[in-house]
Amino acid sequence: MLRLDLRFNCFFFLFANCQLDTRPNTREHGNRINQNLLINEPKMNLSKENALLHYTWGEHCEAWEFVESPSLSIKQERMPPGTAETLHYHEKAQQFFYILSGTATFEIEGKTFTVKEKEGKHIDPHSKHRIRNNSFADLEFILVSEPSAKGDRFEVVPQSTSL
Repeated sequence: MLRLDLRFNCFFFLFANCQLDTRPNTREHGNRINQNLLINEPKMNLSKENALLHYTWGEHCEAWEFVESPSLSIKQERMPPGTAETLHYHEKAQQFFYILSGTATFEIEGKTFTVKEKEGKHIDPHSKHRIRNNSFADLEFILVSEPSAKGDRFEVVPQSTSL
């Protein structure tokens, strides 16, 4: 299996040329990346209009799933101004957020980071994190999770302070 950082170097090539393949990972089925993606077979270009799934989350945030398999998830998401997700972590999934437009504010293990358009942020498994849109414009980004974060999201319960 390729390391995630190598996969991101060729992310846009894969994104435009990948095909979901559920066949077993054997040599007779050709070149593979992460068991389920083929780069040697053409597929239609992916976009919001032909995503596998479109859904809303939080306060009017949207997501479009382009690739979803047990080993990899690729989505495009939109967060309106003033929105945020809850603090959480993933036990297995590492994630990479690539900002398409707007400015993201990340909280990762209690530290705050600002990520601008055409920049990205990597989140390791077990890292408590959340993304916020503190700006006055929509925030759009690509989210890659390896393996998929489905069923691997754990909310962090705020600790109450006793007087």
